[in-house]
This record gives sequence, structure tokens and C-alpha cells, in this order.
Amino acid sequence: MNRPTGRIALVVFLASGLLALAVTSAALSDPPSVGGLVSPTHPVASAWYANPNPTFSWRGLSATPAIAGYSYVLDQDPATIPDTVIDLLPVSFAPKRDALVGLYPRALAIGDFNSDGKPDLAVLSRDSASVSILLGKGNGSFAPRHSFAVAKASALIAVADLNRDGKPDLVIPVDPALGKQSAVSVLLGNGDGTFAARHNYSLGHGDEAAHGEVRALAIADLNGDHRLDIVTADYDHVRVLLGNGDGSFGAPHGSLVVAYSEIDSLALGDLNGDGAKDVVAGSQELANQPEGALSVLLNKGDGSFKAAVTQGTGVLLPERLAVADVNHDGKRDLLVANYADVFDWGYGQPDYCAVVVYLGKGDGSFAKAAEYDSGQWSADVLKVADFNADGNADLLVTTGSGFDLLLGNGDGSFQAPVEFDSTSWGGGAVGAVADFNGDGKPDFAVAAREGNTVSVSLNRSTRAAYHGLADGVWYFHVRAVDVNAVGGPSATRAVRIDTQRPSTQAPSAASVQSGDVARLPYMVSDPPPCAGWCTAQIKVKDGHGTVKFSHTYGHAHSDVLYQAAFRCRLAKGVYHFYVYATDAAGNKQANVASNSLIVY
Repeated sequence: MNRPTGRIALVVFLASGLLALAVTSAALSDPPSVGGLVSPTHPVASAWYANPNPTFSWRGLSATPAIAGYSYVLDQDPATIPDTVIDLLPVSFAPKRDALVGLYPRALAIGDFNSDGKPDLAVLSRDSASVSILLGKGNGSFAPRHSFAVAKASALIAVADLNRDGKPDLVIPVDPALGKQSAVSVLLGNGDGTFAARHNYSLGHGDEAAHGEVRALAIADLNGDHRLDIVTADYDHVRVLLGNGDGSFGAPHGSLVVAYSEIDSLALGDLNGDGAKDVVAGSQELANQPEGALSVLLNKGDGSFKAAVTQGTGVLLPERLAVADVNHDGKRDLLVANYADVFDWGYGQPDYCAVVVYLGKGDGSFAKAAEYDSGQWSADVLKVADFNADGNADLLVTTGSGFDLLLGNGDGSFQAPVEFDSTSWGGGAVGAVADFNGDGKPDFAVAAREGNTVSVSLNRSTRAAYHGLADGVWYFHVRAVDVNAVGGPSATRAVRIDTQRPSTQAPSAASVQSGDVARLPYMVSDPPPCAGWCTAQIKVKDGHGTVKFSHTYGHAHSDVLYQAAFRCRLAKGVYHFYVYATDAAGNKQANVASNSLIVY
């Protein structure tokens, strides 16, 4: 943003870090208000700052109907009322950035593979049996991929630190050859974006051998030994390999979920409050007219499970599951993205994707709360994150023709799905959520299964930010408007900006007899806008640069002759005294003044 000289009016698609928190006010007719208006970059309103790039955050306070958006103005008038004509989305994303990966991506996972604190991508390309590693640059883009071959793999990949060395490792299921057992490959990370040779672990033995494709994969500590375990699902079994903590695993044990069913999805979480991770499995009945089912397997605390408790879901076929507390009651809830197979059954209805919310009762059971039709078909990805920074869990669902966002209200309900991308992904897509550009907001990476690229959509929602403001006192005004276009009262926040550095002068040399009081004259000059409010540090150094004396003085006036006085206990010789200044905004001196101090 260029330096403004007067009033700036800005209306955006919901400003960056806004905390839009819906709170019921006294009456439904009350206009929405704004509370908690702060500037993270300029936290004290009465203080001066050398940062000309202020940001602002706030909470929206509203009765129903809820806040539809915000309008705001930054200017140098303390009494401005911002514009109330707005048309804002609660979240927006920047245009996608693409990076090349292997042909036909089948799975995507996030990890910091080179230990630089920036999220990287691991993309599994099934047909070419390879994994592409894209190292993140921290700005939403990635370095060119490097790839390595893996065994013919299913469409799954997971990332976790399996041997507790601080480096993320990979787990990839291996498709079995005809009549052979299924397995998982474990690849331990080297911490530089490369991985050690894979080690395969069989998923069964004897009659319990897993011969089908692994359809779901998760990693968690299931037996409370602080070592990560692997959970898989194939056909009608959930299987667990307990970790040894060094990247190796013991023999698998399995639990039957539903007879004559095919498990498509898994989610893990403590569903009954006993501290152990339980499992929810989504499956499809193998019948002429498919029907879905959800099964809960409660953990006994040792990594084995009680008998599955199953409930049918009718024509809704659970494709993707997630566990989260969406109503802030401390109990885990279940989010399910379903494919509704109602096409060609004589009803004349198209297939569609339904997102169903089941609220947890805290004992491992759930109550269906709501169902949302995304208007799309099928669900490839279901992710839970707080995309608009209001403290509530939101849902992101990818379908065959884009991705939808359902903003959470914090009570277990969600707003109607909003489509943020109309890209046709044909055979579907895989995706993951992470903060790819380090701004504290969740972004989204997605790869079409029929392509060879991964696209990153950066979240540009939340906080309002300005850049390169001129020195002086600025006022940020914000107001909320509800869905009936009723604007509430405006809130105002002042920021004081001073980027002018002070200067120091040492008018003349000084001399003192050892043991007497030395008086070192100096001056500090500080230009507006916060002129004069400086601290000065006096340092006396010998010819080797060693500091012999240091003291800090405070000053309220500019261009006034001061002196530093101290009892001189230095040996005879020639020293130098230096004058350093810092103004109230934190600007340090443009030059360091110095002169001689002669001790005789």
C-alpha cells in the first residue's frame, strides 16, 4: 500500500485475523457491535511505534441475525464513521499456486521434512508408484519436487514421528498381490527431505490375514505408552500395529467391524472421556442397493477394542470422517461427509454430497444434529479447521467440482456451504490443510487425481492490514453489519507511528583526574512526531574496545545539552565515550557520537 496522505476507505472480503465471534446480545433487534478492537502490532494505544505497518483484530458481537461482514476506514480523523454499504464474505482465498508432482496423485500429507519450520508436502502418485516431496518456502510456494519410488501403494499416506527423533516419517500401505497379505511400508525421515529405505510390516497372519486393499489409515498412541501406533482398515476389519518407539512395529491384531461391509474411512478420538483413543469407522454394505453404516470401537486402553457398535446411515454412504468438538461442550463430535447414492433407483434424484453432524454424548454414542447438502456429488476430502479465526471449528469439503466451506456457529450447527472453487477435478481430488505462508491462518492444498499438479489456496481472511503509513496518529474505525444490512456502532482504535530516528552529538572532549567525577557532555536530537522522548546510553571504552563504564539516562527534551557524571576509577590513559539514543517508538540513533575522555 502506498503512503496515504489523508483518508483511506477500505472494504475487503473479511479482513486478515478478524475474530468474528457471534455472541448473543440483549435483544434480537440490537444492531451488531464490535468488541475487543486491538492492534497486535501496536498493542498500547498511547504508545509510539516505529512500525508503519499496523494490523487490527476484533470480535464481532451480534444477536441473530448474525454478522454479514464489516466495513472500516483508516484515517487521521478520530470521529469518522465508516461506510456501511458492504457485501463481504466471511472468508476468502487468494488465487491458487500450482506445483508439479507425479502423475495421478492419490494421497497428500503435510510434514516439515527438512526441519526448517515450514510445512512441506508429500504426494503419493499411485500409478507411478512414487512419492513427490515438495519443500515449502514459507510463502505458499514450493521448491521443485524430488521423488522416490515406493512399492505399489494404495491411495493413502500418513506422516508422523514414529521413532521420536524429531523428524517426520512416512507410512504407506502396500497393495497385496493376488493371494498375498496386505502390508504397510514405514519410511523413516532423515530430516533433510529424504527418507531411509522402506520396511514393510504385514497386516495379518493365518485366517486373520488381510488380503484386501487398505482403505483407511491413521496414526495415534492407542495404548498409552507414548509410542505411536498404526491403525488400518481393510474390507471389514480394523487392524492395529503397536509401535515400539523406534520406528518398528509388533504383530498386528484386528477387530471385526461389520460383517459383509467395506470400510472406507476412519477417525480417531477419545469418545468416552477415558483418555484412550477410540475409533469410528464408516462403511458401505455390499448389497445391490448400497447402504451405509457407522461403527464405534471403544478402546480398552491397551490398543484393543470392545465389540463394534454399529448404526445404519441409509442411502448416505460415509466417505470421510473427522472427530472434533464443534459445540464447545468438551465432548468429541463426529463429522461425516457422505456420498448419497440415490441415482437410477427410480426416484429421478441426482447423487449428492451430504455433510452430517453427530453431536457426541461423551459415552461413545452420538445424536444426529444436522445434515447439509453441499450441492455437489461425492466427497474426496473433509478437513476441520478454524478458517475465519472466530474460535469455532469450520468444515472444508472437496467434491468433484471444487471445494465448499461450512463455517461453524460454535453450537454444533454450521452455515450453508459456500463454494470457493469451481474447478472440475473429474476423478476427484486429495487435499490437506496447513499454514503454508506463516501468517497463522489455515490454507488448503489440493491435487486432482487425474492431473500432475498440487494447488495451494492461501487464506487471506481475518486481519485488516496496512503498509507504509506516514508518521503521525492514525485512527482505525470498524463497524459490523448484520444480514439485514443493519449497521452497528463504530469502534475506533488509535495507532501512533514514528519512523524518524534520533541523532546524538558529543560537543567536546572531556578530561578528569582518576578518582574525581567525570562529566561527559552530549546532546540528543529527536525529530517529530514524538520529539524529545529518548533514552541515551553512555559507554566508555578503552583502546581495545572493552566497555569500562555504561549507564542509561532518560530525556524529555530535544537539543538540550546534558552531561553524564560518574566517579572515574579508570587508570590513566585515553578513552572514548559513545552516545547511543533510542526514542519512544524504538528507533535507534542514526549516528553514534563519540569523543575523547582523557584520564590523568
